[in-house]
Amino acid sequence: MGSGKKRAKERKREEVERLKQLLNTYRTVATVNFRGLRSRPFQQIRRDLRDKCLIRVSKNSLIHLSLKESGVDDMIPCVADQTALVFSNLDPFELYDLIERSKKPAPIKAGVRSPRDIVVEAGRTSLKPGPIIGELQRAGIPAGIEGGNIVIKKQTVVVREGEVVSQEVADVLAKLGIYPMEEGLQIQAIYDREAGVLFLPDVLRTKPEELIEDVLKCAEHAFNIAFNMRYEYPTNLTVSSLLAEAEMNAVNLALNANYPTRKTIPTIIQDAHARALSLALNACIYTKESIPLLLAKAASAAKLLAERFPE
Repeated sequence: MGSGKKRAKERKREEVERLKQLLNTYRTVATVNFRGLRSRPFQQIRRDLRDKCLIRVSKNSLIHLSLKESGVDDMIPCVADQTALVFSNLDPFELYDLIERSKKPAPIKAGVRSPRDIVVEAGRTSLKPGPIIGELQRAGIPAGIEGGNIVIKKQTVVVREGEVVSQEVADVLAKLGIYPMEEGLQIQAIYDREAGVLFLPDVLRTKPEELIEDVLKCAEHAFNIAFNMRYEYPTNLTVSSLLAEAEMNAVNLALNANYPTRKTIPTIIQDAHARALSLALNACIYTKESIPLLLAKAASAAKLLAERFPE
């Protein structure tokens, strides 16, 4: 008896070490719930995903211990009920998408609350006439017979989202080939070992491009807030813009005061030159620069006179 307990303890320690090795080998690890997943679909998922990830089922207590000893304590609350670990070198979003795509449509069971409105579309079915017509009608689905097959006469919502599915409705939906449920692994969380970040499903459902857009918007808003606060809250991202604004304000102030500096002297000279030229034109003072403008002015005046007093 003592040797049996010792061997069991050794096996548990070996399993913990194996899980720790996997945690340190793969980039990402996901905790998934497989409650209600039948054995055959579970094995099929394992086969479908084996090229890109490894699925391992272990006791929750051993998973807790391996996570704790690997420094992934944040993931421990995500291990409950029937849990498996999925190891992969995909990034968290790729792994989430892979596991979600592995889900298959499944019939809904009686007594389950519907996850959405279940609609039976109007049209021809593959069902042959028989007792099924009565079953359809008892489920609230108007049906008839045309051309040797049962037809649904009009589109019908048989169950609203959140309503409990009756046995009659569950049986009819299965016979019609309508599978409102999804059968597969339910992701609880994914840990990225390289980044040291735990991702929950709400974040993983968001597309990467949407996350990037949100981050860019947040950065833009943060920059605008910091810039609008001006000199009260300078940051390494806004200080260059603030210095440029301060320099522009200083230059404008110097120009308005005609205060000569290395930045303002060219503009002051240009302004003085323009004023001098305007004065020379108005006073008809002949200079090298004003003569062409005076001649153009005289020509324009002569043209107006000629138009007013034609020969």
